[in-house]
Amino acid sequence: MKFLKVLELFNIIHKNLKKRLRPILEREGLSYTDFSVLIKIYKKNRCRPIELSEHMGIPASTFTGILDRLEERQFIRRLSDPNDRRSIIIEKTPLLEAVVTKLLDAVEDELKKIFKDMPDDKKKRLQEDFEYLSSYINSKSKHERDDEA
Repeated sequence: MKFLKVLELFNIIHKNLKKRLRPILEREGLSYTDFSVLIKIYKKNRCRPIELSEHMGIPASTFTGILDRLEERQFIRRLSDPNDRRSIIIEKTPLLEAVVTKLLDAVEDELKKIFKDMPDDKKKRLQEDFEYLSSYINSKSKHERDDEA
């Protein structure tokens, strides 16, 4: 198996999906990166900026600008961490909740259009394979981090 080919295919798929979803996100004035950050906050309710930047693979210095933009649009609030006065916690707002809920429906509809002609058994297998791969890679990454410690 050529693993670089797998990586190339992931990149092509990701790029094409981002292109298809861009018009939906732009209607709300969001980039794909903004949307990805909002989804993470939406799911967690509250989190630390470092957690978000690591999840996104974006340097903390760059990530500050993204958070500034999202806070200015009132999608998030920055709160002092009661356990560490030097840290902050990012919290979702009701506006984030409303916009993400609306976008999730629109994104799901677009994805249904994209995959409508794919046989159900292939869709099911695709999801199962991606879930397995994600779990496998996360497990390997955790073991490698544990080995480094």
